[in-house]
Amino acid sequence: MAYDHHLKQIEALALSDEKKSYLENRWLDQYAWFERRAKTMQMWYRRLRLIVVIGGVLIPSLIGIKFSPDIGALFGLRDQPVEQEPAWVSVASGLTDGVIFIISLIVAIAAALEEFFNFGEKHRNYRRAAEAMKGEYWQFLLLSGHYSKYQDDAMDYAQSIKAAYGTFVQRIEQIIEDDVRSFIELVDEQMLEDNRQTQKMLQDKTDGLMSELKHIGDRLAAIEGAPAKRSPTNPTAAPSETPDTSAAIMAIDLTDQP
Repeated sequence: MAYDHHLKQIEALALSDEKKSYLENRWLDQYAWFERRAKTMQMWYRRLRLIVVIGGVLIPSLIGIKFSPDIGALFGLRDQPVEQEPAWVSVASGLTDGVIFIISLIVAIAAALEEFFNFGEKHRNYRRAAEAMKGEYWQFLLLSGHYSKYQDDAMDYAQSIKAAYGTFVQRIEQIIEDDVRSFIELVDEQMLEDNRQTQKMLQDKTDGLMSELKHIGDRLAAIEGAPAKRSPTNPTAAPSETPDTSAAIMAIDLTDQP
């Protein structure tokens, strides 16, 4: 409805067809696009944030219910041995664990999607551009703000609109250019952040690997440099060779002969 209303306003202006074509195909289409994108980004931002908020409340609540001692007392199960508990208790416990896992997974996915696509920041940029386009249009029609200087008693409204048209086009193009620049800066910032996170992850992995290799090297060095086994009676003495018991037995046998 707003689109058709703006079309009727543009058709009623005392401007040439070329100038009306710019208002319809450039200003109005761009403004409508900003409005649609702002609403879409806002919708996805609110949905994902709502999932994160609700999940963040449900997870600790379910964990508290699962491990609360009052729950067992509520069902008269607190004083019963585990083997005497009804079968539905273990089934309910397993289902609770599954629900907690699924909710945690959904919350993690929603938070990751919102961070990756940056719906909140995009919604703010599109909304700012849409409001700037709309405000500029109404100032142009009412000859206020930057266009108040075109109000002249010597000119009627149609002549003032024609005189202000050039300034309007210039300012609209500036708004569009600023939006494109903001979008590029947002993309560049997101790419830099992704690169920082990737480098940090690789650095953490590298540090962990180097620490593990150093630990292994220290253990090998400790094994290779371990001291020889000492005698229990004289730890400082060098290990003695095994005595030749066969020679001693032979000498005893010779002394026993007549």
